[in-house]
Amino acid sequence: MAAVVATLVGVTIHRPRSKAPWYLVAASGLCAIAADAVFVVLADRHETVPFPSLADALSLASYVILAAALLLMIRRQVPGRDWPSLVDAGIVTVGVAIVSWTFFLDPRLATGSNALEIAFAFPVLDVLLVSVAARMVLGPGLRSPAFAMVTTALLFQLVGDALYGFGSLHGWYQVGDPIDLFFVLSAVLLGTAALHPSMVELTEPNTDPEKRLSGTRLAVLSAATLMAPAMLAVAALRDGSGELLVIVGAATTLSVLVIVRLAGVVARHERAERREQALGQAAAALVSAWTRDDIQRVAVDYALEIVAVEGATVGFALGEADELEVVTAAGACTNDMLRLGVHTGEGALTVCPISPDPARGSLVIHSREALSKHAREGVETLAAQVALALEGAALAEDLHERQSAERFRSLVKNSSDVIMLIERDLEIRYHTPSVERVLGYSEDELIGQTLPELLEPDESERLRPFFRQVCGAPGRPMPRDLPLRRADGSICQLESVFMNLFDDANVTAVVVTARDVTERRALEEQLSHQAFHDSLTGLANRSLFTDRVTHALGLTRRQHSLVGVLFVDLDDFKTVNDSLGHAAGDELLVAVARRLESCLREEDTCARLGGDEFAVILENVDGPDAAVAVAQRMLGVISEPLDVLGSRVSVQGSIGVALGSSDVSTTEILRNADLAMYRAKGEGMSRYALFEPSMHARVLERLGLKAEACRRSGSVRALLPANRRAPVGRNRRGRGASALASSGSRPRAPGQLHPARRRDRAHSPARSLRAALGVPPGSALAEPRPPGPRDEREHLRAAARQPESRGGGEAGPLRVVARALGTDARDNGERAARQPCDRSSARGTQEHRRQDRDRRLRHGLLVPQLPAPLPGGHAEDRQALGR
Repeated sequence: MAAVVATLVGVTIHRPRSKAPWYLVAASGLCAIAADAVFVVLADRHETVPFPSLADALSLASYVILAAALLLMIRRQVPGRDWPSLVDAGIVTVGVAIVSWTFFLDPRLATGSNALEIAFAFPVLDVLLVSVAARMVLGPGLRSPAFAMVTTALLFQLVGDALYGFGSLHGWYQVGDPIDLFFVLSAVLLGTAALHPSMVELTEPNTDPEKRLSGTRLAVLSAATLMAPAMLAVAALRDGSGELLVIVGAATTLSVLVIVRLAGVVARHERAERREQALGQAAAALVSAWTRDDIQRVAVDYALEIVAVEGATVGFALGEADELEVVTAAGACTNDMLRLGVHTGEGALTVCPISPDPARGSLVIHSREALSKHAREGVETLAAQVALALEGAALAEDLHERQSAERFRSLVKNSSDVIMLIERDLEIRYHTPSVERVLGYSEDELIGQTLPELLEPDESERLRPFFRQVCGAPGRPMPRDLPLRRADGSICQLESVFMNLFDDANVTAVVVTARDVTERRALEEQLSHQAFHDSLTGLANRSLFTDRVTHALGLTRRQHSLVGVLFVDLDDFKTVNDSLGHAAGDELLVAVARRLESCLREEDTCARLGGDEFAVILENVDGPDAAVAVAQRMLGVISEPLDVLGSRVSVQGSIGVALGSSDVSTTEILRNADLAMYRAKGEGMSRYALFEPSMHARVLERLGLKAEACRRSGSVRALLPANRRAPVGRNRRGRGASALASSGSRPRAPGQLHPARRRDRAHSPARSLRAALGVPPGSALAEPRPPGPRDEREHLRAAARQPESRGGGEAGPLRVVARALGTDARDNGERAARQPCDRSSARGTQEHRRQDRDRRLRHGLLVPQLPAPLPGGHAEDRQALGR
């Protein structure tokens, strides 16, 4: 019952394509269970179980249903008619039937018992199961685990039936004997097969090819065939007939001989089939093989399969019959054949040329014995196929070479690059048609000419040693620019690569590949010039100037000379630029650049650093006098008037001169020239100044004092009282002066100081700054710097922004006090106040002072002074300051 349940569960779980065979297996199991149950009931009711009974009918039904299930499985696996398997199954069935008759049916007839039909039915059904089982085993199909379980279950069933029948016939079988285990194992195996996942394959269509006549198959068929003589011998022994035994022996011998002969025929047939199959596969493989190596490998592999001799070696050899060279091999002695050629030791050697021309190759087979006729014919057939494949490969290679040549010819013809073949004497042997597009020469005009004939004389002399280097370096690409002369006489810049291919038998020349880069070179030169030159004046820019200064300083180590650096700044350029416009300013800069260049030697460099600043490098200078002489010439040419956009313009310049050698860095000499230039500007217009180390020291001192002041007080302005931070007004006439915002309405006696002036002496910014820095009274804080136009404008704008009132009082008059360099305006005013004079002389003196003040303002001789506001003030003074 467990086997039946397992069968149904397996069908439910695995869902085979055809479920009917498995349902019949379950039905057969149910019939067997029912037969056993009826047998047990009858045994309880009767002392002897009647025969035949319902149990016998159910048992017979289980056999029939099981046979039907197996036939359905066979039908699902092999939908068509498999005559060889049917014949083989018939042979086995007849052999088993003879055995069954001899040992079961014939003795049953001799007993003369009742119900012979039922008694005969069991052996007949067993023979039927044997026939079905033989059909399954000998037929094609997959050999899955479920298949093995089903066939083993049938074997147990048949063995159990045979033992049961034999024991019942001779009376030694009893219910519960070990023989019943065969039936139990058969049921268990059927249920297990149904639970196995491979059970679905028993009802799947078979895709395997027809099974060949193997040794096992032949042995089974031979044993079934010899069953008849064997049973005849058993009968003769029972009857004691010696004549019959002789006949049986002769028949058995003949049967064995016939079987052996047929086995040989079948073996040769199978070998012929394998050769045909190998030839077909070789033909397909040769079609897909493209190269000679692939074809040779296919020939060797399939020749070894066609020979099918143990210990054989097959190789593909080139050359004549007496001098064969093996290029590829396969088999037992592959390494020996490749190493020693065809002489691999003792044995037979077979050579099959693939064509009448032995040089095209041969198939060489080495074996212990000579090849059979059929094997040699198969190898010769394969050799013919290999010859056709090699011929096709040769044609394909030739076609490919032609296509490649045509493609290369088309590429060369339409290429924009020029390709030339140059002989050792620089003669042009070949060139591509692109020469006409690039150089303007006709197709064959340059053939026979030498390459130096197309070059300038200097370039031609430089080409010859380079070409000798190319000839001495085979296979090495060597680039070089070639300025060739076009047909119209112009120069064409060619970017070329020389390649020595004298060792190549197809070339035997130097290959020159050239590309026209004339426009690219011009653009590169233009971009390079723009990167290192000023676009307005054409002079060197700051980057190029710095690089040349570095280079010049490096040369001084070998030349033992000096380098002079001059910084030039135009004093009145902004006035021209603001009054006449930027176009006039640009024209002025160009004119100044040309004038500066006229003062220099060829090895000197003039650069524009930006705006109105220029710089000059003087190489190989003997001393300061030479640099000063150049600076003087420059000041002279700069100050000469010139016409700019219809206006007569005259400008001045300030020049700083610095000298250095290899022990001075580029940064230091540029800084020194810059400091010298500002020193020259401080001394006045149209001046030059030579750098002195003290300039740098004073700058460092001022920077240190400024840093110390910021550290102690935060800023210089924070030191001043709030009432002393009077802004400075704008005075167009008082340019270069500092304004003192003073107010007061009461008149003072001559020589009397205003109270605010006395407070200013006591609480001046200088004294506050000295107190903050700890500087003793009377010590100079720093060298006063002459103010520039920007400082003057800032002071005047600050004075103009002064509020109308301060400290809650009414605004008083605003007075401007100018302080000249080296003098104190307040001291001058006090001295003048103490001198008696009349009104006319006072007016003359005031006019003279005004003119002197204007002159000093124009020449930058007045410095700004921090204002000290006085009580009161008048708006009229501020209006006068604005005027």
